[in-house]
Amino acid sequence: MVLLVLPLTLLITASVLLAGRFYSSSTLPLVVVVLIMGVVVLTVAWLCGTLATDCLVRSRLDGSACFSSHDVVLRSRADLKRYKDSLKYGLVSPGETVCLTAFPRPVGGAWSFFLNRTSPEGRRLLLHQFRGEACKDSNRFLAGTSVGEALAVLKRRGMTLKSTPSHGSITLGGWVGGGAHGSGGTEWSSTISGGKLLDQATGIETDYHSYKDFKTMVGMSRDSPLGTTNQFVITEVFLEPTENIWTRLQTRRHQSVDDCAWWLGTDRAHTKSTLRCTFVGRRGSLMMLWIPIDKPTEDMKTHVDPHPCSRECRYFQADLLSVVQGARAHAQGWFAWPVGRQDVWDGLTRLENANRLSPLISALGMAVAIFYSNVEVVCRVSGFDARALNFLQTCLVEFHIRHGGRTEVRFGVLLPDSPTNANRERGKLFLDVSLSNLGTALSGFGAVVDRLARVLNPTNRLPMPVCFHPGKLQPDPDKFLSESTSSIQVVLESAI
Repeated sequence: MVLLVLPLTLLITASVLLAGRFYSSSTLPLVVVVLIMGVVVLTVAWLCGTLATDCLVRSRLDGSACFSSHDVVLRSRADLKRYKDSLKYGLVSPGETVCLTAFPRPVGGAWSFFLNRTSPEGRRLLLHQFRGEACKDSNRFLAGTSVGEALAVLKRRGMTLKSTPSHGSITLGGWVGGGAHGSGGTEWSSTISGGKLLDQATGIETDYHSYKDFKTMVGMSRDSPLGTTNQFVITEVFLEPTENIWTRLQTRRHQSVDDCAWWLGTDRAHTKSTLRCTFVGRRGSLMMLWIPIDKPTEDMKTHVDPHPCSRECRYFQADLLSVVQGARAHAQGWFAWPVGRQDVWDGLTRLENANRLSPLISALGMAVAIFYSNVEVVCRVSGFDARALNFLQTCLVEFHIRHGGRTEVRFGVLLPDSPTNANRERGKLFLDVSLSNLGTALSGFGAVVDRLARVLNPTNRLPMPVCFHPGKLQPDPDKFLSESTSSIQVVLESAI
C-alpha cells in the first residue's frame, strides 16, 4: 500500500505547493509541471522494483525483510557445510540418526509467499544469496540462482532452456519447489534433468538425475504433515539446455474452433510451437504462438525483439489490457486500441527472449497486485481437443464479463513427441486467474472448470482431478467447489 500512497502523496503535495506559485498566471505551466512530475514519480516507483526485487518482495511479508538472528543465511557451499555441521543428531536405532532440532523453512526469492499473502514463520533458511554455477560448465546451479541469471550464463554459450517461468527473478529452487512452469508448446521437452536435495533429518545430500524422481521427492516433502514439510531442501538444480534458436511470434483473436486447432497444433498444417499461451478477459481471447524458425529470411528481420520497451508493451497489451479492456463484437478480427495492429505482433526473437514473457515486476506493479488475487488451477485432462478449448474459452469470456479479471491458459502435453492426436490431447491444463473479487467469483470459476470436465468426460465416470498451484494463493477448496461441481475433485499437486 505504501508503494501507491507515497508517490501519490508526493505528487499531490508538489501540486499544492506549485498551485500558489502559478495562481495569478496561466494554469498551463501548472498542468505541464504536474504532468511531468507525475511521470517522474511513477517512473521512479517502477524502476525501484527492478533494482531491488528481492528486498521488495520480502518487505511485503509482514516485516520478514528484517531477518531474525535465528535465521540461517547460505551464500556458498562452505556456508552449507558449516550449517550441516551445526545440526545436532541423536541415535534413534543402531545405525540410524535423526536431527534433534526443528527444521528451518527454506526461503528463496519469496515470490510464493508474496502471492499467497503469507509470511514464512519461525526459523528460516535463506537461500536468495546461494547462487551461481555449482561447477563450471556443468549446467548445475545453486538453488538460489534466479532464472534470469541462469539464462544469462547459458546465453554466453549459445544455449538456453526450452521453457521457463516468465518471471526471471524466480529462483531455480523456487521454480521446482513452488511448482512453477513455463509456456511450452508442441515442441516442449523437459528443461530440468534433476537436482540435489539436503535431508535435514540426516544431513545427507542426495543427487537425483531423473527430474521425475527429483520432483516426486520435492512434492512429497511439500505435501507432508506440517511437522516434516521442511525436511528436504533443494540445494542444486540440474538444467537441460537447448540451442537458442530463432522463433516467430504469431497471434490470433479467438473466434472459432479452427483457431483452437491452430493453437494446439492439431490443424491440417500441424503447426509446431516452441511456446504458447492465451490471455482471456471480457474483451475476448488473445492466442499467442512462438513458431520455431530454422533459417529466418530477410523479410522476417524487419521486426526483431527485443528492442526498447518491446517486452513491457507486449505484456501491457496482452496481460494488463485483458483485465481492463471491454468486450468487442465477435465479427471483428482483432482488438481495439490501444492494442497494436495484428501484423505488428509478428516479430522474430530468440527462444531465450521468447521465454521472458513478463518484464521485471516493479514496486508499482507489486502495489497494484495487492488488490488482486492470483490463483492457478491445474487440471489433468484427456481428450482436450480444439472443440474443448473452444468451449473453455467461450465460458471464460462469459465469466470475465461478469466478474472482471483475466485468465491465462497454458497446456502441456504428456507425450509431445507422439505422432497421434490422442496423445497430444492428454496433459496438464493450467488456468491462471487474477481477480479483484475472489471471494464472490471463486465458486463461479469452479463452475467453469466443472463445465469443462463434463465436456471432456460426459459419462462422468470419475471426477477430473484438479489442484491449486502450490506457489500461488491457496483458496478454500470448499468455496471453489459447490453442490453443482460434482465432475471435479481437488487433490494434492503430487497427485496431478
